[in-house]
Amino acid sequence: MIERAGFSSLHTFFERFPEEVVPQLPRIQFAFIDSSHLFDFTLMEFVLIDKKLDPGGVLALHDLWMPSIQTVVRFVLTNRAYKICHALVENGRKPSVRQRCKEFVGRSLSKIPGARRVLRPEVLVPWSTFRAQNLMLLQKISDDQRDWRFHREF
Repeated sequence: MIERAGFSSLHTFFERFPEEVVPQLPRIQFAFIDSSHLFDFTLMEFVLIDKKLDPGGVLALHDLWMPSIQTVVRFVLTNRAYKICHALVENGRKPSVRQRCKEFVGRSLSKIPGARRVLRPEVLVPWSTFRAQNLMLLQKISDDQRDWRFHREF
């Protein structure tokens, strides 16, 4: 499809592992993660890409129906300087009654002092609140400037 669209000169396909390819890339403005789908491999790929992605650049994550990818998104949004740039919404459908109840309970529980220390983040902010279908674009706000002791539950 890339060739048919006339973009062959702008595209290079590497049939190798990300840890072999990404470190050799120049600075980038866009990256698309749709490979292993295992949490640890996807997180590793994110870390490698993040080092090359310019602030203002966009990272696309695919297959958001998978809990492993949802967890990577939660990590990125909680622990790194990224924001949701765009999420493809589920055909404009409203959340189900069950999803809305989970969101209400999460919002209510999060108002209890100390709730974040006791309850898991996915209880306080259910995945349905992201309104994402299967693809999410995250924009990098700045390079990583965290203190070496920094960590937030995700």
